[in-house]
Amino acid sequence: MNYALWGKQNFVNNIKNSFFYKKFIKNLFSTKGRTNRKEYITRLLMTILLYIVSNLIYKLSYLSDNFLLNIITIISSLVCFIYTIQVFFLNHRRLHDFNASGWWQLLIPFIPFVICIIKVQFPITISLVQSFLLVMPLFLLLPYILFIPLSIIKGTDGVNDYGEPPEY
Repeated sequence: MNYALWGKQNFVNNIKNSFFYKKFIKNLFSTKGRTNRKEYITRLLMTILLYIVSNLIYKLSYLSDNFLLNIITIISSLVCFIYTIQVFFLNHRRLHDFNASGWWQLLIPFIPFVICIIKVQFPITISLVQSFLLVMPLFLLLPYILFIPLSIIKGTDGVNDYGEPPEY
């Protein structure tokens, strides 16, 4: 009997070659390389699904006083927190696919604030607070609006400044 088939190294290789590992765990917190549309959409849908499941578990735990359900709520909340952080890294790598720096995504939340300051500079009598309240919906929606073009537009063909095109 060949015990190499059941060895530790073969088990690790099977996990690394699995669909789940390639789609949801590999490069979870990496800013190196590029992400294609398929991986980007898959990971975003997984994050949304995790939010929905976590929210349902939270509502169930709120309705009942079950210790095990409370533990599951804490675990699902941690998983959602991890996947929330990974969206930053995912957007970073997706911007690399457009041959752009991933740090551009940090400027998007500041756009409404700049609009507020520009509105205050005009001769219209409006305070900074009033201006900010007028632009608040844009402030909240802009980071999510970023997901739409990143999901639709194809990245750079061939090699760019950030490496080879993604294979999966």
